[in-house]
Amino acid sequence: MATSPTNSHPREAALLAAQARLAGPSSSSSSEATPTSPPPVRRWTGPSEKEDRDYRIKLARVVEKEVIGGNSYTVSAACIETLLQIASNILSNPSEPKYRLIKATSHVLKNKVLSAKGGQEALVLLGFRSFVVDFVKQYKLEPTEEKMHMLGLAREMLDQHLAETKNRAAAALASHSAARLEESSRKAEALAQIEDDREKVRARVERERLAREARQRRESEAGVSEESRHHEVRHHAEDDEDDYVGSGGRKLND
Repeated sequence: MATSPTNSHPREAALLAAQARLAGPSSSSSSEATPTSPPPVRRWTGPSEKEDRDYRIKLARVVEKEVIGGNSYTVSAACIETLLQIASNILSNPSEPKYRLIKATSHVLKNKVLSAKGGQEALVLLGFRSFVVDFVKQYKLEPTEEKMHMLGLAREMLDQHLAETKNRAAAALASHSAARLEESSRKAEALAQIEDDREKVRARVERERLAREARQRRESEAGVSEESRHHEVRHHAEDDEDDYVGSGGRKLND
């Protein structure tokens, strides 16, 4: 009859049992669960000055260099304002999932954030992560304490940048309007000068026409006078010929 390993080696069995008791009840199953267990999640112990500073620097770099620096002030202001609205909605309604899940096909998100240079990077820095459901890309923010804290910092920074960007946009618009007004004035002056030149040309042409007609009248009148004079001379000559008679060619009254 065969004996079990435990019966043949009682001392080894007792040693294994003692080790198991020292390691605790989960020691035997921990090695089995390790390959499939998720990685340990870092526990957030609260905001630190360094983390806040690093986050502000990172967000400011994206907003200032990418969003503001890569777009017109009007486009960048619209992008920042939309990001600010997203952050404010989440912070004001932390238990409302609809504010934390946005589809990439959203008209506002697509046209004001994703289409702007640096917009998607800024959205990710707000705490959103992208994933695809039924071939539709979506952005979602998990409302952890750390992400909600960072979102509060982002709202403060975006609010400051929005005011500055709107001022720049207004200044740029005023400058553009002034430039357009100056250009319109310059074009109006040029057109007025062209019209004035045309009027001068028309006046000169009219003067030349009148002068030409006057000259032609004088020449015509002069031609008539000359013809009349020649006619008168011929008439007198004929009268003189009638006054001469005889072979001597003397006048009758001579």
